[in-house]
Amino acid sequence: MLLLVLRGALPTEGTWGFDPRWIYGLTVLVVGAMLLAWRRDYGELARQNLPNATELLWAVAVGLGVFVHGSTSCMDPSRRALDDTG
Repeated sequence: MLLLVLRGALPTEGTWGFDPRWIYGLTVLVVGAMLLAWRRDYGELARQNLPNATELLWAVAVGLGVFVHGSTSCMDPSRRALDDTG
């Protein structure tokens, strides 16, 4: 939570002497280290809860379907944005 607050408080133009995008990288490392440290406490990451092959294929198919449908509908120049008034 502290890193989220820090990311929100940093100026986006980098006036503090470094690129604020480094805070995102730091956040990824901190969260990854915490997951690694407490991995035994996360039951949802246990091997017995991993999806079987059918569930995995369904997840990939649905994800690709959403990605392909979403990207093609956004690229259609005949569709107007919701906030486009003119």
